[in-house]
Order: sequence, then C-alpha cells, then structure tokens
Amino acid sequence: MVIYMGKRILYLDFLRCLAIVLVIVLHSIATFIVNPALYQSSSWYVCMIVDPFDRVGVPLFFMISGYLLLSRSSTEHVVMFYKHNIPKLVIPLVAWNIIYFFVEAYYEQREVELYDFMSMFFKQGTSIHMWFIYILLGIYLLSPFLKRIVDRCSQRELMILLCIILFPTTLRPILGNLY
Repeated sequence: MVIYMGKRILYLDFLRCLAIVLVIVLHSIATFIVNPALYQSSSWYVCMIVDPFDRVGVPLFFMISGYLLLSRSSTEHVVMFYKHNIPKLVIPLVAWNIIYFFVEAYYEQREVELYDFMSMFFKQGTSIHMWFIYILLGIYLLSPFLKRIVDRCSQRELMILLCIILFPTTLRPILGNLY
C-alpha cells in the first residue's frame, strides 16, 4: 500500500502490483528462453513475445521509488535524508553480500580472502541478485539533488533536461537509424 502525505495513492498501488507480476513472469519464463531443448517451440515463441513486455517491471519499481522520493519535502534535506534512508539500504546490502560470499566460498571450498570480498563488493556484488540494491542506492544518493533541480525548474526546463538525459542512449541511436 502506497501512502503519501497521509493519503493512499491507488494508482501507485496498482503500478506496484503490476510491477510485481511482471517481475515474477520475467523470472518464470527465463528458463524457457535459455533452454535449447525448447528453442523454436510454441512455448519458446510465447515467452519471446512476452519477454520485452515483462521487462518493464523493474524500471517501474525504480520510477515509483523516484516519484515518491521526489515528492517528499524531506528529500531536500541532504544530511537528514541520508541518515534516515541510506542505512536501510547499506546494512542489508553489506549483510547479504557477506552471506552470499561465505556461502559461495563454502560450496566452492575455497579460502576466504578479504581482498576477494572487497573486490566483488565494490564491482558488482557477491551475487548477481545484488545489482538491484546498488541501483537503488544510487537513486537514493542522487534524490536530494534531483529534488532541488525538479522543484526549481519550469516544465520547459525539465523537458530540455529530459532530452539531454535521453539523447546519448535513446534519441541519438534513433536519429542515427533514421538517417
């Protein structure tokens, strides 16, 4: 349930439920897509058709988080915002990285080295599942500054900013293909 400023936001509840379903579908069909025995079967084709649509789930979670973070007035106070929110991400991030690291070391029967842990922790995490928290941590670190930009820009300036952000990864390739 998404509650903002004492009021429930139903469309965000709906979007969150949709994102959950899409992520579940994404993880469920992954084994069909990569299984060579199912290649070009009707199940494989259905999964290939569904796959691009269910990939919207994770970005949807990020957008909901961004919307809620940028809508709160408390986001603008950098130190207070960090004190309140960053430990909620960093503590589980460190704890789960340690757990994954030791479990993997145990199953591979390899020696535990602090250097190996630190190297993995700061590169991509000790497990592929940690990527989501690293991205979320980046969103939280940028939110107070993005809030200041969003609150002080006109609609036109925000559209220009959006175009600048989208240009290198989206607009430039589209324009390149058109010409």
